[in-house]
Amino acid sequence: GEEVTLQVSQGQALGRVPNVVDLEENLARTEIRDAGFVPSASREASEDVEEGLVIRQDPAPGAELAEGETVEIVISSGQELFDLPNLEGLDDRAAEVQLAQLQLSPDLRREVSEDVEQGFVIRTEPAAGAQVARGDTIVVFVSDGPEVIEIDDFVGDNPVAARALLEQAGLEVRIEEVEVPNGSPDADTVLSTNPPAGSSALPGDVITLRVAVEAPPETTTTTTTTTTTEAPPTTQGGGGGGGDDDG
Repeated sequence: GEEVTLQVSQGQALGRVPNVVDLEENLARTEIRDAGFVPSASREASEDVEEGLVIRQDPAPGAELAEGETVEIVISSGQELFDLPNLEGLDDRAAEVQLAQLQLSPDLRREVSEDVEQGFVIRTEPAAGAQVARGDTIVVFVSDGPEVIEIDDFVGDNPVAARALLEQAGLEVRIEEVEVPNGSPDADTVLSTNPPAGSSALPGDVITLRVAVEAPPETTTTTTTTTTTEAPPTTQGGGGGGGDDDG
């Protein structure tokens, strides 16, 4: 009979899958292609693997796979982002607790505020609603209350200049006039303040300036007294009408 030759198919050539975990995406794709396979990538957030690097692969490194088959790789898209909540109106402790629960790091800073009560959050950087990731640092500005103003020593100063300085500092000024003797060196100067020098005040507080006002000069009135002396009445004599009596 005829001789029959049988050929046994060896099937597709097999290769070992390279290890591309922790490689940058482009490099991982090159390694897979060079090994005779087809790379296919997907993405997911990762708290541990830097953005753009391979988190894992399938099949696992070292596995045998027919040439031309697909190797799946998962690429890190970085840490998961979420919206920063609004912390305004919370006290500093409550803000710290909420950030800690979100695995965010608070950086508390104090600043004066006319509008927000002392100890409460004014604003954050980044602002509420911004995209943040766990581990990010959030700057929290906390109210230190309104700015405290120290009253300067204005004794002996010009009251107009003293008033201008106090009003520039946001204080309300009232003038109390105190009369001093005419010619006094204190005239037209500040005698004292209420509250006194060195005291603390807040914007809008009332400061009284006691200002020396010179008394009007004394008026001397001279009274002239006129004395009129009348001459005594003149008495006339008996005239010689009485002659000597004869005998």
